Amino acid sequence: MVSRLLVVLLLLAVPLTGCLNDEAPAEDAAPAAQDGANETAVDTGSPLDAVGSGGADDPGSRAHKHDYWGGETQITIVDGDYDPGAEQPSVFCGWYELEKPNKFHNGCVFVQMGNGTIVYQGTSRMTVTATWSDPKTTGVALQYQDAQAFHAEGIPLANGVAHEIPVTLETADMAHARESKWMFVFVGSDASGGSGILAAPIHVTITIHRGLDLPVDPPHPDFWGDKRVLDLGNTTGTLPAETADFLVFSTGFESLTLPEGTVVPPGTAKLDVHFYWKVKDPAPGVAYHILPFWKSAQGPFWEAMRQNRSHGNPDSGEGYFEIEVTPQMTDSPYATLSQWRFAFPQTQHEPTTRIELPVSYFGTSPLNREIEVTLHVIAHRSAEGHDMDAMEAA
Repeated sequence: MVSRLLVVLLLLAVPLTGCLNDEAPAEDAAPAAQDGANETAVDTGSPLDAVGSGGADDPGSRAHKHDYWGGETQITIVDGDYDPGAEQPSVFCGWYELEKPNKFHNGCVFVQMGNGTIVYQGTSRMTVTATWSDPKTTGVALQYQDAQAFHAEGIPLANGVAHEIPVTLETADMAHARESKWMFVFVGSDASGGSGILAAPIHVTITIHRGLDLPVDPPHPDFWGDKRVLDLGNTTGTLPAETADFLVFSTGFESLTLPEGTVVPPGTAKLDVHFYWKVKDPAPGVAYHILPFWKSAQGPFWEAMRQNRSHGNPDSGEGYFEIEVTPQMTDSPYATLSQWRFAFPQTQHEPTTRIELPVSYFGTSPLNREIEVTLHVIAHRSAEGHDMDAMEAA
């Protein structure tokens, strides 16, 4: 399956880094008591905890809830300064809204969470506040991705005023998600959400508010049985002409993932990754090389992987590499689509050093071409099965 970035971007360099209204947020209410709550197992750990081994004391062995709130009714998940030019002073980032070509947003900040920071089940609403003081910024509008859809209409934000996004069980992240599907894009705007400039740092605060009953989730699936090795299947896709010699940022590659319904299951200790590639309509006399990148379910950043073995013709070939997997890098046991991603940008150089090539705005070389890639992934189980006791003893 091919993963695509939903925002239309024009980039020279980018740092790594619906339903909004101005009404006062409602007072947080404690979730209603549930019938039989004293009979339902509750997992009160972190989303990054290892999934249990399935023993009698493991909540995951039977229907259970996931309560990550720690007794709180609101939790701030983002609180920091974001500078559109902190790493590259010549940053230029902007796009036209597809349905409104006369609206152009100049300057942007991406806020993408990782390392177990997610929008918990039980969240009923989220408040987003952007604050700025530099007059070079004309205003800020918000676009965001929730767990179901991307909301591309730029929503104007008043300086220092909290804006509210309703959250449902479906738009919150799933239990045991390692990386949130939520992403926030703050763009230059005027007070009405029209064209504008974001040219100076902004402070962003995002808080989730509890107000929904926690769902009762089913037992964790038994992915392994008595197996030590799982074949996670093949994925084939056509990827664009991206280059590894220019730009790497957290959402910058189109990529492949595992077949739908297949995940990197809890208990995985190592992945064997095999890939086969062929350049479509290769440039005459050009020898192509592929530099694989991968991103685990923990995200959000890409890792470059030198190939353990590769060979082939100037315009096709195959390669192999291994990835050591920790418990935090595996997919949620409830996922139906893996959050792992594999990208295969091209270079006309042996992939041992970063060598810059002539590039277009989209990070491609004039010599690059689309490539067809087939990905085959095999998972190996850990000796401990990543159970909780082993995790805590480590």
